[in-house]
Amino acid sequence: MMEVGIFFGVLLAIVGSIAATKHIQSSTWQKVAQKLGLGFEDSTWFGHPKLYGKFRDTDVDVTIEVVGSGKSKQIYTVVEAPLSGLAPYGLKVYQEGMWEKMEKLIGGDDIQVGDPELDKAFIIQGNDAEKISEVLTAPSVKRSLIVGQRRHRTLRIDFPRVRLRQGGRTLSVSKLESYIRTVVDLAVCINEASGARPVEQSKKDALEPSIHHPEPPDSSGPPARFGPPAAGEPEPASSQTGSSEPVGAAEQDDANDWW
Repeated sequence: MMEVGIFFGVLLAIVGSIAATKHIQSSTWQKVAQKLGLGFEDSTWFGHPKLYGKFRDTDVDVTIEVVGSGKSKQIYTVVEAPLSGLAPYGLKVYQEGMWEKMEKLIGGDDIQVGDPELDKAFIIQGNDAEKISEVLTAPSVKRSLIVGQRRHRTLRIDFPRVRLRQGGRTLSVSKLESYIRTVVDLAVCINEASGARPVEQSKKDALEPSIHHPEPPDSSGPPARFGPPAAGEPEPASSQTGSSEPVGAAEQDDANDWW
């Protein structure tokens, strides 16, 4: 009987530990979703939470990947953001490790983009070496790639996406937020360097009223009239000088609206 009691005690402890970990993970991911404006799908007992939606006007997905089973089971947090169709087809960029260095020595595929820092740090592959060099050496892409790799060594470009695969469930709000920001920043920089419209410019265009569809006139004031005013009738306010509104005030308000 003692053995049975010990067995159930251990089992309850394991179940309790799993439940506590899942609760912490769900709470963490939900906080990140609220902070970044993403959708959140809670985990089931046998499933895992998910984050999805747009951040910086770019699609992003955060999932859990399970590899193996039993004692060899490994859990990863995976963050992915898609690349534009204008990005170099087949582009792959990942950190150069010992195995990759050996492959290079025996003639493995590795494009040299002409930037010593990039050529030394990464294995670069793809179908269009010229376009790949142009995109990766763009200042914003180079900065995002190198800084991102220093923060998170598993960051990689794997066309048609930017991907980060980090070990563990990620129970830290700051870490998960950093993963998402790093992946999305690199995807945005690559897309813009490849010819996609800058995200901020796209937002401006969406907010700016079209010259072909002007806003209707304000109907809240008195009806419009034509011709000079009748005898003894005051001049309309719009034609009087010395208006209390400073010149350019409306333009200044519009400028502030962009920010």
